[in-house]
Amino acid sequence: MVLQADGIDLNGGSAENIEPPIRLETRVMPNTEFNNATGWQISATGLESIVTRAPTHEPWPFHNQGVNVEIPMEEGQPTTPPDTPPIPSGWAGSVAGEANG
Repeated sequence: MVLQADGIDLNGGSAENIEPPIRLETRVMPNTEFNNATGWQISATGLESIVTRAPTHEPWPFHNQGVNVEIPMEEGQPTTPPDTPPIPSGWAGSVAGEANG
């Protein structure tokens, strides 16, 4: 462990109370598995994850399903998604401008 500051007090004062993190929802989705007798097969309940799409191997039978969403990226303050916990004081965020090229 490397600590660097003007003053470090590891034994003094108590820590602030914080809210416990929100438990992430998991989903069970198909997984692609290799079978020596039949080749690549889809297992309907092979993968548990927090993401909504998880390609595991090519060939993946679910290409372009559920991806017709466009999110405009604008310079400045991003809008907060619904049901997002408030940002702690002292923290800030912004979206950078478009890349050149």
